[in-house]
Amino acid sequence: MNAVERATKWNKEHPIQRNHYARNWKWKHFGLINRDGTPFTYLDYDRAYQIQQGRCKGCGIHQSELKGTLHADHDHQTGKFRFLLCMNCNRTLGHAHDSPTVLRNLATILEENSL
Repeated sequence: MNAVERATKWNKEHPIQRNHYARNWKWKHFGLINRDGTPFTYLDYDRAYQIQQGRCKGCGIHQSELKGTLHADHDHQTGKFRFLLCMNCNRTLGHAHDSPTVLRNLATILEENSL
């Protein structure tokens, strides 16, 4: 079985996980909660979307310019929702292990070495 066939088979067997851009499955899977401890819901997503005017909290790109929806970012220690991010900004935080120090160091390096 080649890679395409394996992927197709997996997608059929895991329809929820396959839908990367579905807003709800990740919330339930990760058990996202609001800052007050209540479960994170569609209403909370929509409220954050309105507050952020449909833009990524990190880079400011509007959702209409993205391939998918904004992601509900959360603290991995507490499960608490923080804000909506595009996939790139969400991955950046993940790769930096949510460390402000790492992100500041990288920003400094970029500023000091800009051409």
